[in-house]
Amino acid sequence: MYGIDTSNPVYTLLLQSMHGESEGSLLEKINQIKKELKQPAAKQLPGQIALVEGYMLLESINDSFQLKKVSPKPVHWGWFVNETQKRNHSILAHGFVFVSKEQYKKFKAMVESIFDLFCQVEEMDIKECARQYQFIEDPFNEIFLL
Repeated sequence: MYGIDTSNPVYTLLLQSMHGESEGSLLEKINQIKKELKQPAAKQLPGQIALVEGYMLLESINDSFQLKKVSPKPVHWGWFVNETQKRNHSILAHGFVFVSKEQYKKFKAMVESIFDLFCQVEEMDIKECARQYQFIEDPFNEIFLL
């Protein structure tokens, strides 16, 4: 949609679609989110766009797929970053740390909320999508229901 390859982003088309907004103004919006999270300001737009940076970018361009638009309970930045970092270090992603049932449920709740927003934005039937895109095996034997 925005012509961005997350592994090697070129922001030209995105900035043009934003009526000529500059890289500096986009970076300023991203840094505002980083400030809320008490993270250091970025000096330039990301050279590679990881998960958190992708959501920061979507927020900064006022895309329909923003964490604050998740309903009925918006996903706040602190929660999102915290859960994402835990996921990154767990066996659910890249790490080796085992996940407690409570941690799994928190992450699952966040993912289900974001999944619901995705289906709304893309005008997809959520129940059909859930049938197609569920975990093959739930580590705690819970059923993925929406």
